[in-house]
Parts: sequence; structure tokens; C-alpha cells
Amino acid sequence: MSIGSIRLQTFVHSLIAGRFGVALQIAFAIAASLGLLLLYHTIHFKGLDSEESMEMAHLARQINDGQGFTTLHIRPVSIAIFQQRGFDPRQATQRQPEIQHAPLYPQLLALVFKAVRPSTAIATGQTFTLYKPDVWAGFFAEGWLLLAALVFFLAVRRVADPRVALVSLALFVFCNPFWRAAIAATPFAFLLFLFCVILYAMVRFHELSERWWSVFWVGAAAAAVGVGFLAKYRFGLLLIPLVTHVLIFGGRRRLLHAALAFAIVAALATPWVLRNQRLTGLPLGLATYAPIEHTDLFPEKSFEKQSSLKLEGFGYKQVQRKWLANARAFFETEIKSLGDNYLIFFAIAGLFLGFKSPVLQRLRWFLLLCAGWMALLVPFIWNPETGSVTQAGAHSGNLYALLIPLIFLYGTVFFFILYDRLEISSRFVMLLAAAFFVMINSLALIFALLPPRPPPYRFPPYYPPLIQTVARWMGPGEVMMSDMPWAVAWYGNTPCIDLPKSVPQYLEINDYVHKISAIYFTPVTMNRPFGEIVGGELSTWAPILFRQVPENFPLRAPVPNLGREFLFITDRVRWAPDGG
Repeated sequence: MSIGSIRLQTFVHSLIAGRFGVALQIAFAIAASLGLLLLYHTIHFKGLDSEESMEMAHLARQINDGQGFTTLHIRPVSIAIFQQRGFDPRQATQRQPEIQHAPLYPQLLALVFKAVRPSTAIATGQTFTLYKPDVWAGFFAEGWLLLAALVFFLAVRRVADPRVALVSLALFVFCNPFWRAAIAATPFAFLLFLFCVILYAMVRFHELSERWWSVFWVGAAAAAVGVGFLAKYRFGLLLIPLVTHVLIFGGRRRLLHAALAFAIVAALATPWVLRNQRLTGLPLGLATYAPIEHTDLFPEKSFEKQSSLKLEGFGYKQVQRKWLANARAFFETEIKSLGDNYLIFFAIAGLFLGFKSPVLQRLRWFLLLCAGWMALLVPFIWNPETGSVTQAGAHSGNLYALLIPLIFLYGTVFFFILYDRLEISSRFVMLLAAAFFVMINSLALIFALLPPRPPPYRFPPYYPPLIQTVARWMGPGEVMMSDMPWAVAWYGNTPCIDLPKSVPQYLEINDYVHKISAIYFTPVTMNRPFGEIVGGELSTWAPILFRQVPENFPLRAPVPNLGREFLFITDRVRWAPDGG
């Protein structure tokens, strides 16, 4: 072989192994991820399908329309809070300040809506496919997922060899729960990105632990926690494992690191906490009551549906039972199915190994601190996501799902340790083994891309054209009620109060707060079992749900021909050509 050929091979090898090689790997990963995004989006995105995603989208539209951080989804309990604080109850049903959700994610999504200006009108007389703003909300979330994958890859490259980095990245990109959560358009993908930023900052902190520059990376991690708190309040719980971790491994500057982390998170969170305190008397607004929701006394969303703040009969035993029930559910189902693959078992074994990399050894303690802290606190505040068919496992309310990238990392490290002990020198065999490992752990995604295809839209209960139609029947200043007010607020762009638990509570709102001009029942209520309607908390609504409206009921005009699964009753005929 000539000297020129040897030099050329050396030059090519240096490019592939050096920065150019890294850039090439990243470019290939981005191209493959974009292709997967378009494929998965085309097959599975059929519009928003959960209460949280529609809440985020409609809050973003309110901001984009110049209405500020206000909501059209009115909860009866929020009316009680504003009445208690001295606000005009009628104003509280028209342009109510949002007190349930954190502000950052809707603010970011509003920038997207401002840039693309998607049409919100649904043409009548045409076949409905997708609501255009839904599509952009989905792409926005999916973009954060790709950014999270990139940051995760850059972090893993610094603590493990290229094989581990590439396989970990492949497992991340082919993780079906991540894509399900992304197309659901909730803040989960954004929170996952922030967690990967924390992971990268922790890696850099350990690399520079004896230098002053380590302070910068602690600050970066704390800033990510603070930003995450402003996107989802419970994300702020990560401050405790972060501070504990830097206290253990921070060396001589550990107190400085811990104080800096607390100060940065406090600086970011305090203004919003003070705003909530001023409006509601509660630091997190309605989210402060998360521990009492989904308990025996307040099952499902019943606390939000009551028209008072009474907590009679509520005590420690209800919270205890909630914690035990949620903890049992997590350890029996959620933990074992994290990522929809088998890596949790590899990762647990990998945590007990000794690693050459001190960063990798210390990072596992961060994983264990996060997992332990979440195991203790998350069952108190974890509430099942309602109205969603795509969010099982990974959603913004499930902080455990944020640990999946670390499970990928330690599971992959354990796999390659086992493979290296076989002492097989063939690179081809190694590639086959790695590809098989990725494929086995990506079967959920592979099957998700295969037929049969999902329905063309999220029905039941969501059908945007019908929601817009009934919303158009409402006049300025009028308010309606529904069992899915988040969808009416998003697709109908009209004020809608959550259906109270009982008819007397509806009458109280109608008589003393604001006249209710219509009630829109959907499959959320109409498809419930017969026994649950006549014998449960909906029993006072049973005659109306069975289309036997009492003579003394304020609303007497039901819309004909809406089908068995829908009921729209109003104070007058509104669907005639002249408006009634």
C-alpha cells in the first residue's frame, strides 16, 4: 500500500473519530429522528386527546389573543375561591385568571401560534380531518422531544464510550411512551428536555467538581429546575435530590452549591407564587389541593366540581389511603413498564456495578436520590390523567417517567459489560448484538407503526366540528356548562363551567353567580354505566340524562338529532336559521 493511501486512510479515520465524526453521528441521528417524527405523527396524531393538552392550547390562544393568562374553563371551586377573595362572581365566569396550571408552557406555545397563525375555523359541509392548531401544538411538543434526545446524547458521550452513547440514543429515540406523550401535546416533552439539561449539567459538575466552573453547572441545573417549576409545579420537587446530591459530592464548596441552587429556584418561582397567593390565598393556586384529589372523599375530579371549599370529613386517613393505593399501583405496574421495554431490569443490575468512570458512579446516586424522593412524595400528588387515550405511562404528571433516560444509560452499560465478557472480537457481531438489543426494547414502537391504524379522530368523546357548532349557538356574555369544559373552551372558544356534581349545585350557580344558558352532555357522562348514573354522585342528573327534563328545570329546549351519546339543552331554541 502506498504512503499516500496510508495518509488518506489516516486522515479519514481522524475525521470519523474526531469532531467531524461526532457531528456526522449527530446529523444522522437528527435526520433519522425527524423521519421517525413525521412517520409517527402521520400515523398516530389525530388531534389533542387529554384535558391537560387542551388546557395548555387554549391558555396559549388566550395569551396570543391579548387576553392574558386567563381561562374559559371555569371550575365551580374556583368560583368559590374568587368569591371568598372578594371578586365579582359574574366576572369570574367570563375572563377568569388561570389558577390551576403553571404559566410557562402556554406562554411558549403562544409564541408558536403567533408565528404560524393557524386557522381556528372548521369548515362546514366538508370531511373533517384535523384541527389545525392541534397539529401545531403536537409539532411543538415533538420538537422538545428531539431536543431532549440531543442533550441526552451529548451527556452520555461524556461519561461512556461511543457504543453506549449511540445505543442509548437509539433507545431514547425509539421509546414509544415518549412519542405517545409528545403527540399528546402536554408539557411532558418539555419537562423531559429540562431533565436532560439537568443530567448534562450534573455530568459537567462532576467533571469540574474541584474547580470554580462547577458552580456554573450547579446554577444551570437549578435554573432548569426553576424553569420546570414554571411549566409544571411538581417538577420543582427535583430541587431536593439536586441539592442533596451536590451536598454529598460538592467537595469544599458544597454549601455554596446548595445555597446557589436554592437561591436560583427561589428567584424564578417566587414572583409566580406571590401572584397565586394574591389571587387565591394559595401558593400554587388550585394545584395546592392536589393531595386531596382522587381520594375516597373526593374521587376523580369531584373536588373541582363542588361549589364550595368545604372539606368536611377529610383527614389523614384519606391521604394515607391515597398514598398506599398510588404507591401500590406504581410498584405493581408503572415501575415495571417504564419505557415499554425490559431495560428496567438491566438498569437495576447495572446500578450495582463498579464503573471506571467516577462521573458514572456518582450519577447513579442522583438517579437513586430522584427515585427515592419521588417514591416518597409523588403518590401524594399523583392523579390519573383524565380524558386521554394516549398517555398511559409517560405524561407530565408522572415524574417517574423522567428517569427513563437514566434507565437507558445504565441498562445499556450493563448490556455492554455482559457482551464484553464474551470476548468476541468481531465488530460485525457486536453491531448485530447491539441492533438486536435495541430492537427487542423497541418492539412497542415497532408494533405502533404497524397496522391497524387508529381512528381518524379522538372520538369518543372529542369531535371538534360538533363542539364548534354548539358553541356558535351561544351569544356574547352567555355561559354554558359541560362535562368536558376544557374541550369547549379550546374548540368552541366560549366560557364553559365544569358540570357540578349535583343539580342543586347547578341551581346555586345559575341563581347566584351567573345564568347558565345551556348544558352540553357528551359521552364523558352519557356513556357511563346505568348503575353509576342512578346510584352514584350523578343521581340528581339522572332524569335529565334519560331525556326526561323536569318541568321546573330552567333549561327546557333539547336539541334534536344529536345522537344517543350527546344531549344539549338550552333556555330557548337556538339552532333555527334565524337564531330562534
